[in-house]
Amino acid sequence: MNLYCTQSEQVEAVVREEINRRDLLHEIPRLGIAVSGGADSLALLLLLHPICQERQIVPVVLTVDHGREGETEACAFVASVAERLGIPFFTRKGDVNTRVHSGESIEQAARELRMTFLKEMAEENHLDAIATGHHADDVAETVFLRLCRGAGMAGLAGLRARSQNGYVTVVRPLLRISHAALCAWLRERGERWIEDPDNQDESSRRVLLRRRVFPFLTESFDASLMQHLCRTADILREEDEWIEDETRMSLHRSQVGWENGDSILALGSFDWIALPLRRRILRAWLFDCGLGEFAGWDVVERILELYETESEWTMPLSPNIRLFYRGYELRVERSVSDPELPVIELPEEGSVVWGEWKITVRSLPASEARREAAELVRGGGYAAALSCSACGGKPLRVRSRMPGDRIAPTGFDGSRKVQDVLVDRKIPVRLRDRIPIMVCGETVAWFPGSRISRHFALREETEPALLIRAESSPAPTSAR
Repeated sequence: MNLYCTQSEQVEAVVREEINRRDLLHEIPRLGIAVSGGADSLALLLLLHPICQERQIVPVVLTVDHGREGETEACAFVASVAERLGIPFFTRKGDVNTRVHSGESIEQAARELRMTFLKEMAEENHLDAIATGHHADDVAETVFLRLCRGAGMAGLAGLRARSQNGYVTVVRPLLRISHAALCAWLRERGERWIEDPDNQDESSRRVLLRRRVFPFLTESFDASLMQHLCRTADILREEDEWIEDETRMSLHRSQVGWENGDSILALGSFDWIALPLRRRILRAWLFDCGLGEFAGWDVVERILELYETESEWTMPLSPNIRLFYRGYELRVERSVSDPELPVIELPEEGSVVWGEWKITVRSLPASEARREAAELVRGGGYAAALSCSACGGKPLRVRSRMPGDRIAPTGFDGSRKVQDVLVDRKIPVRLRDRIPIMVCGETVAWFPGSRISRHFALREETEPALLIRAESSPAPTSAR
């Protein structure tokens, strides 16, 4: 398999092969296509357009204006291409300069702003995934840069063809195609594109690598350097996925029970497990217990050190959480000082107070509920529009999270643990049990910071819907 396609005549076949081999568009009826106006993203749009038509996928063009020079013109150019193709176009404008923090590059700030806006537009337009124009050169650059700063197998595996970024599924169909091949493919079709002036700024490590380092290495050492780097990433990606499967099986075998929703880990089984796998098992266990923020290298190494030297020990992770090891078993101990919050039935119209939250419910037609929910979210609030018929006559209730709670969010394959969603949203540990969970029966429908369950998604514009608004004082997190 060619992992670094350089021939323009092969571009279309390679894209279709990659989509089919990796099943990139599986269960994606509405696809956002991120287009900046540059060659890579424009080629992505033009390559995906006929494929979406064949598969009856609704494409939506998404463009982010970072507030830099020339981007307004680029947005107008992308809008004209979308109009020519008959594809809906949405854009959002921000100011990347106001988001640069100390020690952060403008490139990193732009990437964060772009992903934030793309997620918001995906939510508002009910998209099931976003396609991006990352290509084979991006894969090679990522491997090289991560190798320079030091990275493990997962980091060196680089970009995935399909991955999750929070709730958003991201697909990258161009990872086997070089930038040069994409540009040649566009020229042969008489297409023009907008050159990003940042691609000339050698203060960016990627630009310096692209313009100076790679040409020097390719000419002086190996003309196939880029292909070798892409092959390395592909090998490491497959090995990393295999090790993750091994980690999950080993973790399952090492769990000996549950206590207050957290699994108990039998560290005694580690005597027969190699050190690299021990580290991965501990990180996976911490994430499963909702303690991903503590799953760094230092904590994992400290656990292994204490296991080797002490027969009984405790390790504080926060003022209210500690790890406790005795009798070869590792447990999570949480001190609960807050009073238990009640289970409350929500009205069809009206408001209830639950802890620090005010939950307001309104009955509206689906189109109005969806529009008002989107406006509230854009304004920084928490809101969701749910289908009345999906409730099947059962009332909606609000309660705290419970062990085993899962949600099947729209735009996401399968389901996710509620605690994993809260970790991704960076909700502090002390506040996670005070997040209101909306349930119908025992099925989680929605909670603040989450996408709604696809079981409660609106299907028709005129069907009856419930608009749920959740207001907190103080807000539990800046993430929406």
